[in-house]
Amino acid sequence: MISIEDCEGRPKDTDLAAKNILHRVSVKSILVGGLVDIGLSLGLGIPLALYELSKVGTTGVYNEHIVGSSGSSPHNVLALRLWQLGIGLACSVLGGYVAARLAKHDELLNGTLSSILCVALGVFTISAGRSSDPLLVQVVLFSASPALGFVGAWLWIMQKRTRAT
Repeated sequence: MISIEDCEGRPKDTDLAAKNILHRVSVKSILVGGLVDIGLSLGLGIPLALYELSKVGTTGVYNEHIVGSSGSSPHNVLALRLWQLGIGLACSVLGGYVAARLAKHDELLNGTLSSILCVALGVFTISAGRSSDPLLVQVVLFSASPALGFVGAWLWIMQKRTRAT
């Protein structure tokens, strides 16, 4: 058996360390937080996507008739995309908050891990070639999801501290 030393120099079994980590993770809270993140992002983002699709069309090229008649422009579509991004980021914070609140222990860890479903969905999207965003944008958004889950968990901890005083 491999052993490592803890911060005080005592030997520590890696099996024991692995068991401690597994006890810190709340699978239920991570799944619920992840479903809140993805479900709300889809539920709030789909109406915006449908509106954008009605203005742009399935080809991604602006229909001159639609642009001329409704006053829509590429700037309006950019605003819609920014709204979708904002909704997705806010839902990641909410997913982390929900996961931390349900976990009732190791809130920061569980809140951060709530983004795992979002990251998995993003990896699938990239590997399937379904994303229209540049790869760099996708990587930045993948990095943002766990960070925002952490922020949501931190918000829960701050709210809990405020209630206690």
